[in-house]
Amino acid sequence: MHQGKFEMTDGSVYEGLFKNNKFHGIGKFTTTRETIIEGYFENGKGPQKGTIRYPNGLVFEGLLEDNEIGPKGKMKYPSGEKYDGFLDNGMRHGFGILTDTKGNKYEGRWNTDRKDGQGKEYVSKDNEYYEGNFNLGKRDGFGRCVNNYGEVYSGIWRASERIDTARFHEKVPVARFYKLVEYFLKDKKGAQVEVKIYK
Repeated sequence: MHQGKFEMTDGSVYEGLFKNNKFHGIGKFTTTRETIIEGYFENGKGPQKGTIRYPNGLVFEGLLEDNEIGPKGKMKYPSGEKYDGFLDNGMRHGFGILTDTKGNKYEGRWNTDRKDGQGKEYVSKDNEYYEGNFNLGKRDGFGRCVNNYGEVYSGIWRASERIDTARFHEKVPVARFYKLVEYFLKDKKGAQVEVKIYK
């Protein structure tokens, strides 16, 4: 193997290792649109696992398919949001975790970039933790939430609105709420087991 650089007729460039005049080994491929693909190339084919850096600042690290975003990996968006999980055609799809720079976090099922199915989330502006069902990106169906006053609501939601808005169903110590949030945000496993927020 030897190190080298090759520029194609369309202007795209490969820099890295070669074997038998084929891309083979650690390398970097820059497309004509300034998208950079890095990873282990094999027999002239693109990496099965690596990193893609797009001109708009989006960065993907994980499984690749034909030099495109594959079914699983980590995304870092220009907004500062970070996603770790499954994808379909570059969209969040299946189980995954999304965090942002404001302290918000969602962990659960996705369907074409929208929260869909069972999930858990912490919303920093409301200082509220929720676990339950989502549909089309909103809380929908049965769910439970607790706020920073220790007030717990357990019931039905529609389009992120509680059906029964008149009362909370129980109250727990505020310290227990903050412990749950701490565990959830720090990815400590078994938060619901170790911090029993609900009866």
